[in-house]
Amino acid sequence: MSDDLDPITPPEDEPTTPPADDPDAGLVITPTELKNNYLWGWDIMDRNGNPIPLELYRTHILAAQDRVSLATDLILVPTEFVDRQDYYVKDYSNFGYLTLYHRPVLELKSLKIVFADYNVFQFPNEWLRVNKEEGQLQIFPTFGVLGSLLITRGGDWLSVFLRRWTYAPQLWQIEYTAGFEKGKVPFVLKDIIAKEAVIGISETFLDLVVGPGVGSSSISVDGVSKSTSILQDHPRIRQYRADVKFFYEKVLETIRGRDIAIL
Repeated sequence: MSDDLDPITPPEDEPTTPPADDPDAGLVITPTELKNNYLWGWDIMDRNGNPIPLELYRTHILAAQDRVSLATDLILVPTEFVDRQDYYVKDYSNFGYLTLYHRPVLELKSLKIVFADYNVFQFPNEWLRVNKEEGQLQIFPTFGVLGSLLITRGGDWLSVFLRRWTYAPQLWQIEYTAGFEKGKVPFVLKDIIAKEAVIGISETFLDLVVGPGVGSSSISVDGVSKSTSILQDHPRIRQYRADVKFFYEKVLETIRGRDIAIL
């Protein structure tokens, strides 16, 4: 983890967002990965031998992702945002210190001064410094971009337009992409999303396939006929519940508001 401020550089690689027609687009773990790594050895089918549809896996994975994203205050899948933030002179005099609404920052596209929806000025990328993990942005003017500039000790550059105000609503417009690159979501988050999804799938299976309130109907799990009460209390499901409980009680506070390294 690093607190260093990195200069903005133009993207060199192709976009990491999956194609729109990809059914697993937006998932940090695919149904196939979930079955292979967290449901390995289980062959869960209904009484007619029908397997759980892939769409049910996707639904529970997305639901778990949303819960983890909200709890950790992190964007997991690359998503484009446009922040409109108020201007305060104290922030401006501190090298334009701004905290973006979403993190981690994957790519900062532009910072503009917008007045009444009119683009007044777009800052050169060479001026922008961003702490990607914390989602913090600062302006550091450099010489040779717009000609010579006089910079005071407080970080002010010569702009009578800004310095005459102490406050202006939604003057800043920041366009950026937040989230983790595909395949680079920290494992601690991916793991808990998978376990939450499996718990949800097991409960849905009992309610929708076996039937709510049924305690003795036979189903096929691992190729062996078992009762619903045994499936609900399966050792692996019990362990996943314990892992999820530990995450929210002990691990979550170490993640919220803390840098998450983008490797």
